[in-house]
Amino acid sequence: MLVLCLFAMITGTLLVIPKHFTFHTPWIQAAYLLLLCAGLGIFSLILLKKKRILKKGNEPFSRKERAVWQFAYFVLAIVLIGIIHDAVTKTTFVF
Repeated sequence: MLVLCLFAMITGTLLVIPKHFTFHTPWIQAAYLLLLCAGLGIFSLILLKKKRILKKGNEPFSRKERAVWQFAYFVLAIVLIGIIHDAVTKTTFVF
């Protein structure tokens, strides 16, 4: 997922330039901000998982840990939906 976020940022940048948009356009700034939040979220999940593996070994996830991971992926999916909404409607979801 982290590689896909990086790929989305690169291709998004390459699509903004030929269409003569500026990076100061509100919906483009919102998309980059949400993409940065998603990338940081994914990166932090990776770090937490590695820390847990080093600490506990290969024990299976508990029910509480599994719920936290599912909630984290749900939040990341909402962020990605926000990015798609901003790109399609060319407005921010807030304004």
